[in-house]
Amino acid sequence: MLSSRCECWLQGRRASGAASAPTLVESAPYALVVAQLALWVHAPSERTVDGALRADTERFLASVAHLERDGEVLLVGRGHVTRARHFQMSALADVVRVGPPPPDLVAALASRRLAAVVDDARGPADAPLGLWSPVMLEDVPALRDALFANYFTAERNDEQTLRIAMPAPGLPRWVYRPRRRPLGALGGEAVARRHFAEMVLADRRSAAVRAGHPPPFAVEDIEELAARDEAGLTPR
Repeated sequence: MLSSRCECWLQGRRASGAASAPTLVESAPYALVVAQLALWVHAPSERTVDGALRADTERFLASVAHLERDGEVLLVGRGHVTRARHFQMSALADVVRVGPPPPDLVAALASRRLAAVVDDARGPADAPLGLWSPVMLEDVPALRDALFANYFTAERNDEQTLRIAMPAPGLPRWVYRPRRRPLGALGGEAVARRHFAEMVLADRRSAAVRAGHPPPFAVEDIEELAARDEAGLTPR
């Protein structure tokens, strides 16, 4: 708006003969606009797929395909990746801003219909929700309750396979599997403690496997181990 007003003012001066050639004042608005555009330009290297990114992507896609051997998988932040296409998280964020989450999604979680759920999560150095719209199921209370009560944390994806060309406020870090026994009878705080204990165990097991060590316990044991030892676990 300021540039437009300056331009009209300068055109009026030229029409009256007050100025016959562009001056520094006349050029300033255009220079500012060009500078603003230049600051918004990203380096091409930041958006170029290299060999390492391609290899990381292939490993991640292989891990999703492995999960799909047991049935339908919901990949919350990347709805185009799985065989059964799903919503993108940004679409769900638009819905929950104005009303409750979709009933069919809540029902799928409550009935444990999905073979696995891969949910986005912010990293330790990532900014909190703040002005961002929801970026993971945990950001929506009704979906968080349904997820934690009916699915246990089974795996933590390797950070090295989660590099993407376009940065996002969350990455698909956690894999959830259906519980043998839902936690609906427990209160919200007890469910949150159980979920935290499972995250610690899943992270510990995934780190051991990536390091080439024998897994300290099976994925199927995480649910029972967390129920037994949740009080003694501490974050790593």
